[in-house]
Amino acid sequence: MELTTFQGSQINDVNDMAPGFSPVVRQQNALREARAFGAIDVWADFKEGGLKPHYMMAAMSPNFNNDAGAFDYLCRRYPTVFRETMTTSDFNILTVDVLDRELLADYTHAENPVMPLVKRATLNDFRNKKVFIGDGLETPFSVVNELHDLPLGDLSQRTPITYAPLKYEKGAKVSWEATINDDLGFFTSLPSRLAYGAMRTKWKYITGLYSSATGPSSTLYSSTYANQITIANGAASNNPALSVPALNDAMTVMLNQVDLGGDPIQIPGKLYLVVGPSLMVTVNNIMHQLSVDVNQLGGTTQTSGSGATQTLYNGQRIRVNNWIVQNMTVIVDQYLPIVTTSAGIKLTQWYIFADPAEQGRPAMEVGDLRGYDTPQLYQKMPNTMRIGGGAEPMLGDFGSMSNEFKALMAFGGTILDGRSTVASTGAGS
Repeated sequence: MELTTFQGSQINDVNDMAPGFSPVVRQQNALREARAFGAIDVWADFKEGGLKPHYMMAAMSPNFNNDAGAFDYLCRRYPTVFRETMTTSDFNILTVDVLDRELLADYTHAENPVMPLVKRATLNDFRNKKVFIGDGLETPFSVVNELHDLPLGDLSQRTPITYAPLKYEKGAKVSWEATINDDLGFFTSLPSRLAYGAMRTKWKYITGLYSSATGPSSTLYSSTYANQITIANGAASNNPALSVPALNDAMTVMLNQVDLGGDPIQIPGKLYLVVGPSLMVTVNNIMHQLSVDVNQLGGTTQTSGSGATQTLYNGQRIRVNNWIVQNMTVIVDQYLPIVTTSAGIKLTQWYIFADPAEQGRPAMEVGDLRGYDTPQLYQKMPNTMRIGGGAEPMLGDFGSMSNEFKALMAFGGTILDGRSTVASTGAGS
């Protein structure tokens, strides 16, 4: 196939083939076409030996050896491609445009991974929701002897928990000129980008309920709930790093939980094991471990040695199935090292939550304004109308000729009760 230079007379043909565009836009398109075909001519001449390598190197880098004569030659021979005001990058850009152009896709989107950790509620308006908590009458009964009076119990009420939804939104405005020039469909992704930003807003919000800049939230994980994995709460060590023995400690702390009457709290249903991305490999190795070697304590204690070298023998080494993880589901919360900024802890912290669907008093609640449980996407209605016709969606606003988009959501959340969750900083202290 013979390659020929795109002549100026062909510009009119291109204009004729571009109905609906203004003469200025059509002329600009034609000039772009002319330069593109001119770039093809340069490349074809080089491949066929009609253009010496010295000139081709000057074409690719106009300041090559500061050879103004070579560049002058190119300007005279290929006037539609080269001109005196061209920068050093112009020809490379033209070459890329001729070969291929592609808009790189956005990052892959997924569902909010931390939503299973919270109880979900629906809120009717922006007024406070009040959560009442009552205790009492749940302690074991006592024996009542014949003719004795019935013992009466008391109900107590804690301070109600209140929270209200807040409005979250973000928008984008695109000029008419940018919309016209968008031949790659770049701006068609605006709604999906806004929707993903809304999902991330709620994701980070939930992470901020149970975590803080210094690690596990001091409001949710405190002496009030006795839910820190520490020796004081029944663990073998303080804030152990994630491991099978550390999970043993976590279950001990969780099953030691009692209500205000001093009676045990049952934890039915599955558990969620939450880690940051730095522990993803560790937690999956634990989840897929087939067996565990443990020391079974008990029996007669034997001793050997004396003083500091004394050794105790009070059990035996056994191998068991890795049963402790069979009721656990892993959640990798990638916002943990973003919300927690404390060095070290942001990489080692880990959490266990009881399934809020199985708990009357889960750790956290998030309420969505009715009708806004998912991000709502909007586009500003165009107010530009062609005379004798209807509204022009592409022209948008009459004054600025811009199109506007926005995403809107409204939600709130709160900590309810920490007795169905435990946490460790993983720092070992």
